[in-house]
Amino acid sequence: DPARADSIADAILDWRDDDDEPRPKGAERAWYRATERLAPRNDAIASSAELLLIRGVSAVGGVDTLLGVEDEGVQLTRAPPAVIASLPGFGSEAIARLEELRFRGEVQGDIPALAAALSPAARDLMLSRYPELSRVIVTEPVAWTLRSRASAPGGVSAALELRLVRAGKRIAIVRRRDT
Repeated sequence: DPARADSIADAILDWRDDDDEPRPKGAERAWYRATERLAPRNDAIASSAELLLIRGVSAVGGVDTLLGVEDEGVQLTRAPPAVIASLPGFGSEAIARLEELRFRGEVQGDIPALAAALSPAARDLMLSRYPELSRVIVTEPVAWTLRSRASAPGGVSAALELRLVRAGKRIAIVRRRDT
């Protein structure tokens, strides 16, 4: 639901920004204090566990498969609809149109082209948020996170997470985490 997505997006942005002024649908220090929760750090989100502290995020099932804490950008061609719904200026019409274009293989990640395919009201909403959108939308992945879990009889288990980036024509591991 776009209203819920906007609320969660504003709460995430409020958690990260360096002020205590809430966005229209966000939550800042006063809200967290009133609900006896940990106050925002007013800095980048350090982990998926911290992400769950933000108002509304824990109510989204499988949040770790939808949102990451790395500054990677969002690919319109591949991001799940729930992630697209969290983008500023993406209402229900824009999400539906994007899904239609994806189905036909016509999405290039071009905001003005997508906006041109919308009704005037939806186009105006999207273009009013263009500066923010242009900073978060990417045309190809910046990095990949590979997670692997295994278990064996007797309770033995292991999990590994690798962060991979392009290094010329090769892939480099820039972070390895045993989880």
